[in-house]
Amino acid sequence: MTTTILSPKELLVVGELNYERGCFNNTYILDSSGCKYRVLKAEKLKWTLSPWNLFKAYRTIWVSLELSKPELQNIDTAREEILSLLFKNPEWYKKYDETERSLEEKLLAARTMSELISMISIYP
Repeated sequence: MTTTILSPKELLVVGELNYERGCFNNTYILDSSGCKYRVLKAEKLKWTLSPWNLFKAYRTIWVSLELSKPELQNIDTAREEILSLLFKNPEWYKKYDETERSLEEKLLAARTMSELISMISIYP
């Protein structure tokens, strides 16, 4: 049995090009309670209502996600996994003038899962 996001208020809006490039491949979602959900399937539903959709480069779409059952993670495990992922992809944080050291210091300062998530929310 898997969990799926069904409510239109919980559907995601993403760029169509990002979707086509596989932005949900090998992806997981970590929520503020520490639950980690793997994205099993991402389904394009329809274009959003936007005049920008006339231009392929700017099209946005509604996406429904099928998620795995949640795995509970503690903050230390989540922090290690996030740091490892970020350090493997420095282009994600260097464009924000972050260094490995400053990023690590910020994430180590987080005392709750909500704080941890808010600190990384700007990275793709």
